[in-house]
Amino acid sequence: MASIKDKLNQLSPDRKRVFNNELTRFFVQSKKYDKLARILNDYDFLCFKIEQKQSTTGLQSISAEYDQFLALQPNLSEESLSALTTIRDALSTTAYLFHQDPFLSLPKQALKPPMNYFGKKESSR
Repeated sequence: MASIKDKLNQLSPDRKRVFNNELTRFFVQSKKYDKLARILNDYDFLCFKIEQKQSTTGLQSISAEYDQFLALQPNLSEESLSALTTIRDALSTTAYLFHQDPFLSLPKQALKPPMNYFGKKESSR
């Protein structure tokens, strides 16, 4: 099965824009909360969203998408809800940092995958 990153790379710029702007709304309207939660927890998807909205207001709008989804109180596991809340909080904090520090050129820099003590990427659990 192709990863989200592979699927996104195959889209035209116009389709990427539609995907970026409409995906969350589509899954909410169709009540596919589990699938949306998996996508919102996906690192590649989050990087895609950030690359599409490279600004402080872009990060705030992404954070707002998480807020809207969490406000629906979807029937998800406590672990999934906790992860989504953590991501939303990190996005909100990151937006503030980018507003304060113009030397941070891309929001994506603040969301690098976790590194272990030896500088290697940690495997996803």
